[in-house]
Amino acid sequence: MISNVRRYSIFLLAAFFVFYDIFIQISPGSLTHQLMQDLHIDASGLGMLSGIYFYTYLIMQIPAGLLYDRYPTRYVMFFPLLCTLVGALLFALSHTLLLASIARLLIGFGTAFAFISVAKVSADLFPKKYFPILIGTGYIFASLGGVAAQICLSRLLQVLAWRDSMLVIFAAGVIFALLIWVTVRYKVSQANSAAKFSDHNVFHSLKLVVRHPQSWFIGIVSLCTWGPMAIFASLWAIPFLMTTYHFDKTQAAEIASFTWIGLAVISPLLGFLSNCCHSRKWTVFVACVVGLVSILFITYDTNLPKSVLIVLLFLLGGACSAQPLSYTLVREHHEQHIVATAISFNNMAAIIAGAVFQPISGFLINQHHTASAGTYYSVSDYQHGLIVVPIFFALSIIVTVFFINEPKRN
Repeated sequence: MISNVRRYSIFLLAAFFVFYDIFIQISPGSLTHQLMQDLHIDASGLGMLSGIYFYTYLIMQIPAGLLYDRYPTRYVMFFPLLCTLVGALLFALSHTLLLASIARLLIGFGTAFAFISVAKVSADLFPKKYFPILIGTGYIFASLGGVAAQICLSRLLQVLAWRDSMLVIFAAGVIFALLIWVTVRYKVSQANSAAKFSDHNVFHSLKLVVRHPQSWFIGIVSLCTWGPMAIFASLWAIPFLMTTYHFDKTQAAEIASFTWIGLAVISPLLGFLSNCCHSRKWTVFVACVVGLVSILFITYDTNLPKSVLIVLLFLLGGACSAQPLSYTLVREHHEQHIVATAISFNNMAAIIAGAVFQPISGFLINQHHTASAGTYYSVSDYQHGLIVVPIFFALSIIVTVFFINEPKRN
């Protein structure tokens, strides 16, 4: 029988894996100018470098779930984290775009196991009634990772070069890996152990999910509501705020972090609100309307008072809390025996936002930029590239209103 102290220690390590995942995922957003200068790339190259992370992250989603079902959690957390650390070290030592891209692929491969570890540990060690709360806690840690990547990394860059800063992150990851190896030891009871999967069962579950129309519609909403975090909050927020409002890097990072704070605060509240009003669909709709209005003001009204800008960034992050709510929609639209596969499918849809649209946004920014303007991008350049964000919210509103069915709940 595992003690409560051990149970919560293991959960916190899994949640910190998510924190580390988001921190290292969005770190290029705090290194934009350094990376473009040292690796001799433009905005298009930076978007590709940041987005390539999601390719291996995307590919490994379903395999990661299967590995967690078949093997001890300790091993399935530890060895992917080692892969992440190798990638972090290689990234710190990279002097070419090719090596940096390989490093990001390794990081994406390893961190693909992060969020699933929270779900796995929650299911193995806690009663079912706590599962939604624990998943929400995982999103809080994800948001904290985003805040830390923008504020702490920006402050670290004031005293260290970006490569040395990445080495500090690597060293912290080594300590974290050792804690996982020592602490994450438990046996799943026979009642809770997952049934072994055959290839037939895996493909049959996938077929059921893919054939369900709501899987696709909810997936589109998941992509569109996470897209603003992947494109704006994770990559372009800091340089956009520096250019538009002439903040220094640290100040821009602190203000941009309110997007992640909004996600952390509103995520559990939005789930509670959807329960109170007995509607997932219309809760998502309201969130997306708020997100659309917020991003339009942030992007196109360049004379906002600082306090108003902070509120709008907070609301933008809060609007993206519709994405965690999409997992509840998935769970309530699918039979219990295919829920895990459906959640993996939905998670893959969200990841596409970074994998595809980070490079696209960088391409659009670079396309609008004129060489005569120098190496730095203008406000209008960023506005041109960030047009995809309000489009995401608008599309999500249309899909939610006309194609998402209100799930039946017991």
